[in-house]
Amino acid sequence: MAGEWIKMRTSLVTSPKVNGIARILERSADVGRMFSINRDMTLSQIVTRNVTRNVTVSLLLTVWAAANEHTSDGVFQNADLSDIDDIVGVPGFGAAMASVGWVIHDTDNDCVILPNFNEYNTSGNLRSATAKTNAQRQKEFRDRKKQQESNVTNNVTNDVTGNRREEKRREDLKDKPPLSGGLDEIPPEGLAEDKSDEIAERHQAPPGAGEPSGKFPMWEGWNPSPDFQRRAALWNRILTGPVPGFAEHELASFTDYWASEGKVFTQTQWEQKFADSVLYERKRTNQLEQKSGGNHAGNNNDAGESAALRQVREARAEWEQQQGLDAVGNHGGNLFEPLGDQERNDARSNLDGSDRFHDGHPSG
Repeated sequence: MAGEWIKMRTSLVTSPKVNGIARILERSADVGRMFSINRDMTLSQIVTRNVTRNVTVSLLLTVWAAANEHTSDGVFQNADLSDIDDIVGVPGFGAAMASVGWVIHDTDNDCVILPNFNEYNTSGNLRSATAKTNAQRQKEFRDRKKQQESNVTNNVTNDVTGNRREEKRREDLKDKPPLSGGLDEIPPEGLAEDKSDEIAERHQAPPGAGEPSGKFPMWEGWNPSPDFQRRAALWNRILTGPVPGFAEHELASFTDYWASEGKVFTQTQWEQKFADSVLYERKRTNQLEQKSGGNHAGNNNDAGESAALRQVREARAEWEQQQGLDAVGNHGGNLFEPLGDQERNDARSNLDGSDRFHDGHPSG
């Protein structure tokens, strides 16, 4: 099996050396008689030069194949140029190859050498030693098929898991309440803000306690990080008021709602959701108070004012009091409270008395 093929240049037929051998062969009468029947003619009289070149290539392959099969280095031992003629069956072919340098007859060592043979060919013995058996080739084919099938499976698995991750990401975004919108978009957790220092101390994490790792479901005793208010500000969620930035009932409402949902998120994700919940509940409370109107709404809105705005309002009220300019409505009275009996009688007597025409007009 290993000796059934050799390498050949595709341009060999147009090689100048092949053309030189063909020229020698077409002038030989012995070669002409060999290729003709009962005629004393040369090849040039029988066929064209192109046919002779193709015959030459065929004869060269025969010589190289024999060297590839029967030698290890392209050297025919105990041989001369006539042995080359015998291999191809054409007289004078060995001498023609020697004339172009493709064969060297070493008379001292009684051998025929094919120069640079190992540069272009591998001997049959060496190929046989390194050749793969049929079982080896079949095993390699099966391994390649398994690898291809594995690649297809991996691609399908990656597509499926990638789609699942994208769906989960969208679900997380859907569960997270938006930062703007009307009352209908506000989730049903939390009430109003409570700014108690006692709550700040109550919800501090114990010394040395770290954040939970990985994703986990919400539970009743969950607490945000001790620096929750600062971290919320880094997320562009400004929680006003003293540390920790939330009220106890806001945290209780949040944990009760999400504990029943069964969702799992990381500590940071839960804190972001809690900050959004606090902001939205406070916004909803302010909107409801604004809709109710009256002094009650105004007083409640003062509770959410900034410290600077409260100082300006208090300074103005103090100045108005010093000037005797109490604002209408701020003294706690009512402009439309009913009149007393004395006030009502005085008003009636002034309207019905005889002095209503005291300005000098006749009374008739």
